[in-house]
Amino acid sequence: MPRVISLGLAIALTALVSSAEAASPALDTAREAVRRDDVDTVETTLVDLVVDGQPDPATLLEAAYLAQEVEASTATSKVRDLATALTEQPDPPPAARVARGYAALGTAVWYWRQKMQGSSIPLLFNEALAAGRVRSGDPSTDDLAALLEARTHAARGTHDEALQALATRRAEGITSPWTPLLALSEARLAYDRGAAVAPGEDGRPTAEARADLEQAASLFATYADALPGLPLRPAKRTELATRRAWALHRLGRVDEASEAYARVYALGGDARSLAVRGLASLFTYEPDRYRDALDRLGRTSGPAGDVALDALTDAWLAENRIGPALEAAEARRTLAPDDAASWRGVAKVFEACDQPEEAISHLEEALRRDPGDRAAVFRFDAIARSVVDDDPTRTIAWYERLVAVCPNDPFLWNNLGFLLREQVSPHTVLGDGGQQTITPDAPEVVHEQLARCVQAYERAVALIDPAEDGLREMEQDWNLATVVNDLGLMLHYFVDVQDGPRAEALYLRALAMTEDGYKDSYVPNLQRLYRDVLGGHELAWYRAAVRASQGLLQEVPREDGGFDLVPDDAKRAVAAEDAKRLRARILQELDASAPEPDTDASDPDADATDR
Repeated sequence: MPRVISLGLAIALTALVSSAEAASPALDTAREAVRRDDVDTVETTLVDLVVDGQPDPATLLEAAYLAQEVEASTATSKVRDLATALTEQPDPPPAARVARGYAALGTAVWYWRQKMQGSSIPLLFNEALAAGRVRSGDPSTDDLAALLEARTHAARGTHDEALQALATRRAEGITSPWTPLLALSEARLAYDRGAAVAPGEDGRPTAEARADLEQAASLFATYADALPGLPLRPAKRTELATRRAWALHRLGRVDEASEAYARVYALGGDARSLAVRGLASLFTYEPDRYRDALDRLGRTSGPAGDVALDALTDAWLAENRIGPALEAAEARRTLAPDDAASWRGVAKVFEACDQPEEAISHLEEALRRDPGDRAAVFRFDAIARSVVDDDPTRTIAWYERLVAVCPNDPFLWNNLGFLLREQVSPHTVLGDGGQQTITPDAPEVVHEQLARCVQAYERAVALIDPAEDGLREMEQDWNLATVVNDLGLMLHYFVDVQDGPRAEALYLRALAMTEDGYKDSYVPNLQRLYRDVLGGHELAWYRAAVRASQGLLQEVPREDGGFDLVPDDAKRAVAAEDAKRLRARILQELDASAPEPDTDASDPDADATDR
C-alpha cells in the first residue's frame, strides 16, 4: 500500500529543502565575515538567517558555532531561542541540542566579559558540556560537539579535560570538514601544556613536555595547509600558526621553525611583527641567518614585505653596516613609495651616518605623504635640536620648510617660535621681574626674528580649537596647554611686544586646559604678571585671591605677600571671604585718588566673589 503524505507535511518538507539551499549563501557570507573579523556582518547575516530563514538543524548548528566564534551576542541569543524551541519537541535533533550548547557557551562567556558573575554562568557551562557530549552518528555534528566540549573546558580553565575531549574524538578515526579545526585546536592545547613545563637542567624540554610539543608539531604539520580556509578569526589563525613555529623552535628544529615563521608572516597584519620577533629569537646567535630570513621575506612578500625590510634595516644598523642598511631601506621605499614610513626608514639610516641634511629631506618627504606622522615630526625635531647649537640658522630654515609642509601642526609652529626666541634672547637686557628688552644696538635681524617668533606662536595658538581645550597628551609629554602658555610668556616678558591683558587671558586659558595636579607650573607666571604688569602687588593679591575663590587658581595670598595652596572646595569658600576682607584693606591703603579696581567688565569674577 503506497504511503500517503499529508499536504501540510509535504509543504513543510519542501520549505525545509528550500531553506537549506537558501542557507548556504548566507553561511558563506558569515564564514567569510568571520575570516575578516567583521562582527557586524556576522551578526546581521546570522540574525536574518535564524529569524527569517527557517534553517535546518545542521545549518543552525553552524550558525551557532560562527556566532560563538566572534562572540556575536545578538545572533547567539536568536540561535538560543530557536534551538531551545527545537530541543523541547519530542525526539529533538542532536544538531539542535549542540547548537543550544554553543549558544549557552557564548552567553556564559558574554556574561563573564561583562563581569556579570553569578550562578547562571556555571549552569550555562554545564549545559554546554552536556551538549558537547552528544553523539548523533553524523560526523560534522559530532565533531562540532567535541569542539564545543573542549572549548567549554578551556573556558572553565580545565585544559587537560579539553585536550582529552579532542584526542578522544580524533582517536575515533571519523573525519568531517571540521576535522582540521579539531586537530589544530588539539595541537594548540598540547603546545600550551608542553610550554608550561619548566625546562630541564640542560635548558631543554623535559620528556613530558617534549611529548606534548612533538604531538603539537605533528598535528600542526598535518593540518597547517587547511588553516587559511577555516572559519576562524584572524587572531586565532595567527595564534595557531605562531604556536606551530614556537613548538618547532622549542624542539630545536631550526630550519622547520624558520619556515613556520615565514608562514606566520604570510598571514599579514600584526602577524608579521610576531614572525620577525620569532626569527630574531630563533637566530639570536646567528645574525647572518636572521638577516637572510628577513631579506627573503622582504623580497618575496610583495607589499607585505615592508615589516621584514624595516627589521632588516635595523639589523644592519645594529652592526653599523650603513651600506646594507641603506640598501634595505631603499628596497622598502621602492616597495611602498607612498608610505611615509618608507621615507622615515631611509632618514633613519642617514641620521645614523651623521648626514642630517639628507635625513631632514627624507623626513620632509615622509610628511608630504602623511602630515600627521608624529614619528616623523619627533624624529625631525630630534635631528634639528642636535645641530641647533652649531648652526641655529640652518635649524630654523629646516623648521620653516617643515611648517610649509605641515601648516596645521601647532607643535611645529610652537617649536619654530621657541627657536626664534632663543636667537632673540642674547640681544636683550633683563629688567625687574625678569622682563626682557632688546638692546638699542641689536641688529635689525633681531627685531625681525622677534616678529617672526610672535607670529609663529600666534599661529600655533590659532590652530588650537577652543572646543578642544581639554587636556590632549602628546608624545614626549607635550600638550596643548604648553602652546597657549608659551605665547603668554612672550607677551608677558618681552617688553617690545608686551600685552598684559592678552597674556593674562592666555595664562588663564592654559590653566583651564590643565589638570589640577599640573596647574602649579603656570601659577607663578600669572602672579608675576599681576604684580609687575597689571597694577602692583597689593592689587595682584586681590585679583589672585578673587581668581582663587572662583577655582581657577590653587593658591590664595597671605598678608606677608606669600601664597598658600587651596586644596579643596571647602577651603576655597574660606578663601573667598578672605578675598573680600583683603579687598577692603587694600582699598583703604590705596591712594584716595586711585580708581577702584574695575569689577564690571574686565574682571567679572570679582563681582561674583563680592556677592
